[in-house]
Amino acid sequence: MFRTHSALAFLLFGASAIVWAESGGAEPRLTGAPGDSNCTGCHNGTAVNGGGGSVKIVLSGDATYTPGVKQHITVQVSDSAQRRWGFELTARLNSSSSKGQAGSLTATDSQAQVFCDVTGRKPPCSTASVVQFITHTSTGTRNGTTGGVSFAFDWTPPATDVGAVTLYAAGNAANGNGANSGDHIYTTSIQLTPATMTPKPTITSTNGVVSAATTSVPGTAPASWITINGTSLSNTTRIWTVAEASAGLPVTLDGVSVQVNGKPAFIQSISPAALVVLTPSDSSTGPVNVQVTNNGVAGDSVSVTMAALAPALLTADGKYLVTSHGDNPLSGRVDNFPGTAFPAPTVATAGEVISFYGTGFGAVNPALVDGVLQSAPAALTAAYSVSVGGETAQVSYAGLAPGFAAVYQFKTTIPADLATGDQPVVIQIGGLSTQKSVFVQVQAAAVVVPKPAIGGVTSAAASAVTGMAPASWIAINGTNLSNSTRTWTVAEATASTGLPTVLDGVSVQVNQLAAFVQAVSPTQLMVLTPSDTTVGQINVQVTNNGVVSDASTVTMAALAPALITVDGKYLVTTHDTTPLADRLDVFPSTLGWPVAKWPVLVAAKPGETISFYGTGFGVTDPVIVDGQLQVNPVSATTPYTLSLGGEQVTASFAGMAPGFAGVYQFTAVIPTDLPNGDQPVMITMGGLSTVQSDKCCFIQVQSGSVASTDGRSPFGASVR
Repeated sequence: MFRTHSALAFLLFGASAIVWAESGGAEPRLTGAPGDSNCTGCHNGTAVNGGGGSVKIVLSGDATYTPGVKQHITVQVSDSAQRRWGFELTARLNSSSSKGQAGSLTATDSQAQVFCDVTGRKPPCSTASVVQFITHTSTGTRNGTTGGVSFAFDWTPPATDVGAVTLYAAGNAANGNGANSGDHIYTTSIQLTPATMTPKPTITSTNGVVSAATTSVPGTAPASWITINGTSLSNTTRIWTVAEASAGLPVTLDGVSVQVNGKPAFIQSISPAALVVLTPSDSSTGPVNVQVTNNGVAGDSVSVTMAALAPALLTADGKYLVTSHGDNPLSGRVDNFPGTAFPAPTVATAGEVISFYGTGFGAVNPALVDGVLQSAPAALTAAYSVSVGGETAQVSYAGLAPGFAAVYQFKTTIPADLATGDQPVVIQIGGLSTQKSVFVQVQAAAVVVPKPAIGGVTSAAASAVTGMAPASWIAINGTNLSNSTRTWTVAEATASTGLPTVLDGVSVQVNQLAAFVQAVSPTQLMVLTPSDTTVGQINVQVTNNGVVSDASTVTMAALAPALITVDGKYLVTTHDTTPLADRLDVFPSTLGWPVAKWPVLVAAKPGETISFYGTGFGVTDPVIVDGQLQVNPVSATTPYTLSLGGEQVTASFAGMAPGFAGVYQFTAVIPTDLPNGDQPVMITMGGLSTVQSDKCCFIQVQSGSVASTDGRSPFGASVR
């Protein structure tokens, strides 16, 4: 914040009738200072400071000066009744207030100019005309501007402590009528005293000189950015301006300079506790001295190690790297780079080209030119490698970044297979690595899901049974049907919301109704069809993570009877009243119900009660509830016949099996006269038979059966 010093008067000479040194400004000695007059000798309208306006001298800090350190001064004049403006200001020693010039004045734009006493010539002033005056130009009068204006310029105090200094100013708030009448004259002054004597700058003993990118890289390298930490390093806090950097990097900033191995360094930012400095080019290696001078007070030299390389990456916050995307350059803010005002970290997509930035990476071709901003690319000459997320990354450019000074750019392709999250970045060069634990945020590349294609639809129990029936298990075969392979879990099947209609992003529509998905793989889906009274041609469609297949036309019949087998030949059975092991996570998927998941298998005995299982046997009473596991037995209503070993038998139960969905159970007694060996089982319903081929479907019958040592009976697949 600026401290403003004001008085009720300020002298502005926009309407002066005298053209002084072809300037349009005021004559010397019209500031109201001791030995000066003011403009009322020519301009009249009110008494001095009586026009209702005001004048202010605005300093860039408090009312002190540091010897030799330039200050930016602003003179403001305001008067609501006036419309043209002029001023004059002088700086005087209090010890010689009429003839003692204090420092020097410098115009910084076209609205002001500096003249010498008496002669009216521009500086340098002669010993006979040592006092300086800064006044407006014709342009600066800004005729027609109402309310007030400001004039800004620089004042450099004397190089030594000369005691108190006073700035005197006078101004003319003119009416712009081309005459000297109706103008209002104002004067003001402000006294400045010397600032406290600058203490000796001191570089701290621990981490006193480190890379500007990270404190973990001590010392320095040629043409690299360093931070110098300490006390009393500067009396002000600021960074270089664009104008200062573009004119040739400054070696002095507000009276602060740094020597590295006896050579001037380039000063980017200053504060009492830290300096950010670009070291000069130097072929030396080993111990070198670093010394800070603050406004004429030199600190003690500190010995640091100069290495050929000091590689470090620039971060926005100590963790995430400064990056730019594609061919876009880093924001060209030379006034804050490599200070702390970096662009916010952004997320990179796997496979994308982004650039990292750093310092201390060594020689380039063509060679770096000290003290100027880099105008064109210059490639790194040493061998290097870049890894992102632990993978070696491809780099299309490594070298100096145009528009900056000694900032290195690594244009890198993020490995395409990286996962979403923070991915570490490491650059190795000359046997050294950049600092640890710096990251780029990566978003995994979008997975391109190919279009699923349906190759065929059959019963899940028998591939020979094509098409489907309501509430029956079907297998959908094809390509790109899923990105994963698994069956539903017990928790998913028993959830209060019902059987899942989506599994790992895969869903199925049967006649535009959602089916229930039990198992998924890229080439096969196991699906329970919804209840539907439609008979005839219908469409089946698969969606894999948002990508929809073409519709496949299949036949929907009232019945599609098929018995469930272990291996395509021997039936899944249970004995007596033992229920089927309710392995909902694998049943009835033909993706595999491994033998190890079955109970010990034994053959069936004549006269024994045994149950068979199947799908596609039609309507029940009561009617089943879609998407729910069957709680109680419900009977099949369509007439059927059951034969075992060629003999027709009567089933004691035919209907939905409790604990499952869409699974039918047929319970009957094995005829007592059946011989040992493979005996065919056939159910006929609605004119359709469960015999799909000469290999299906059988049980093994043997009186006094023996358990198999591998969990499967050598005679069949009955479960006791």
